[in-house]
Amino acid sequence: MVDRQLDICRGATVIDLDGTYSRQNTLKTYIRLGVRYLLSKWRLTSAVTVTTLVAIRGLKLISHTTMKFNALRIIGKDPELMEKFGAEIKSALNSDVKQFIERRKDAGDRILLATAAADFYIPAIWDGDFVATTFDNNELRLECRGEEKRRRVDQWLESNGLKLNYVLTDHHDDAPLLKVNRTGQNILVNPSPETLRFFREFEPTHFLLIEELADDVITR
Repeated sequence: MVDRQLDICRGATVIDLDGTYSRQNTLKTYIRLGVRYLLSKWRLTSAVTVTTLVAIRGLKLISHTTMKFNALRIIGKDPELMEKFGAEIKSALNSDVKQFIERRKDAGDRILLATAAADFYIPAIWDGDFVATTFDNNELRLECRGEEKRRRVDQWLESNGLKLNYVLTDHHDDAPLLKVNRTGQNILVNPSPETLRFFREFEPTHFLLIEELADDVITR
């Protein structure tokens, strides 16, 4: 009971993955390394199929979700591939976001990685709490983005008795999550001009760029 009461007083920082914590798009990286892996194992038909899926998606003949699930299913989850993937992504992490995370940990926050990326490869690059797109047993292919990400984050906050202090993202897909963060601070990380325009017209409009944060604000 005492631990639960202490938890209620704590805050949480929620971090997006692609374009925020990682400078690389993890799906593109996994597929690129996956095709190389398939070729190295002489699984030529599989490699060609994945490449074709990406090309067809580029022509907008199939949805992103269809390409994503089918390509990842063909590539698989070999430990050798996962190790190479983890090493490459870890070498491309955003240093400003990494420092922010450490300062929020020092301030007592729980950190949650919230991403639309496939859940099976997150442990290769992150050793904390996360919500992500369920890859196996997901017949509807529901991705952890937009309202679904907001719902999953809310569920995690409630189950852990935490309040939301910070949300960090690079993309307007996370607008539903920023909108419910009325008492905390929203931080944009390397946003595109499109995302900046979106949030300047968005209600509520409270956000800062990560470059604008002073150290004393981060550690409050």
